[in-house]
Amino acid sequence: MTSTINGDEDFLMSDTTTEHGAAAGDPGGDQQAERVPYRYTARMAGEIEAFWQDRWEKEGTFEAPNPAGPMAEPEKIGHRPKLYVMDMFPYPSGAGLHVGHPLGYVATDCYARYKWMTGHNVLHTMGFDAFGLPAEQYAVQTGRHPRITTEQNIEGYRAQLRRLGLGHDRRRSIATIDPAYYRWTQWIFLQIFNSWYDEDQDKARPIAGLIADARLRGTAVTRLAIVGCTVAEIATITGHSLRDVHSILDSNYLSRDPALGESAIRKLERGV
Repeated sequence: MTSTINGDEDFLMSDTTTEHGAAAGDPGGDQQAERVPYRYTARMAGEIEAFWQDRWEKEGTFEAPNPAGPMAEPEKIGHRPKLYVMDMFPYPSGAGLHVGHPLGYVATDCYARYKWMTGHNVLHTMGFDAFGLPAEQYAVQTGRHPRITTEQNIEGYRAQLRRLGLGHDRRRSIATIDPAYYRWTQWIFLQIFNSWYDEDQDKARPIAGLIADARLRGTAVTRLAIVGCTVAEIATITGHSLRDVHSILDSNYLSRDPALGESAIRKLERGV
């Protein structure tokens, strides 16, 4: 008998099978055990899973619509609340997933599907953390370039994740070895590296601005010293501490302008 799912031909199975899987009408099966209708076997389970996974991928069941941009489908969003679910990226340094991976992924998938079925616009994503020593060590063990082995491992992981039936939006998948991805992580790092935290403004500010401010303060201090002000007077006028004034004058003494340095030291000698 040909079974169908929602009108699509799926696979062949008999109306009844025996407890041991023999088809109806098989004399051996009749003698072995009582007939059991529609025996659910591992083969049947695999066929059902594969059927629905193919259909989900074909119809984009788990693809989250965007309000704008290349993936825009505003008519599918309406007033649905948004939910973003991202799994911890697996590290594709081996030939496949281990049992610990699905342990967490099944939990997040259940949560994402529940929210999806309750009307949320769910973006459930997956990526691959592919940089670092494990990828290099795997390449050493196999004698192959790390990019080649890593990309092959990622494809294997994707096939396994698909076989698990997880509801990821595969269009949003990334790998940390992609130049289009890590160019932004490097950019973020440079922004942090070239910034300092301004407690007065309670935010990060460019170090270049801090250096410019320091140069302006230093210019004011040295000019006051050159015109004859003492260290104490300079501190009072500029609002700097005596220690800061000494530091600025010392740094100017080591500057490339010997005349400025000597003048500053002479004025310093007249100070406190």
